[in-house]
Amino acid sequence: MFRKYHYLNNSILVSARCFIAFYNKIPVAFEAIVKLFSRYSKNIYRGHRVVTLPDYQGVGIGVNLINYVAEYLKQNNFRFVWTSSNPALINYCKYDKKWKLTFYGRKSKHMGKFISGSEKRVTTSWEYTGETK
Repeated sequence: MFRKYHYLNNSILVSARCFIAFYNKIPVAFEAIVKLFSRYSKNIYRGHRVVTLPDYQGVGIGVNLINYVAEYLKQNNFRFVWTSSNPALINYCKYDKKWKLTFYGRKSKHMGKFISGSEKRVTTSWEYTGETK
């Protein structure tokens, strides 16, 4: 029910852990996360998909779901990171002290090559710290 509302594509990784936000027993938002496997850092999940149904957008359900999942992971000794080019999500994280900006730009460098998932929009990456100072 959420796949047709995601702007990139409608598939998620088979290894994704999925979370649903409900309003009056109606599913209204979806988030998928995946475990990052890195030799440099253990215990990291990254946001894979987040979708709020159109009738429920703009009231904070999506960001509250992201924060809930991030805090859940933090309480279980995991880190949480995500990347987005969605202007509303970027603006939200700019002012929420629980999130730390780790990348801002149009292109990123990976294995010596410049790549980008969104060449026409600014892309940002964030890490959840949970700190409110």
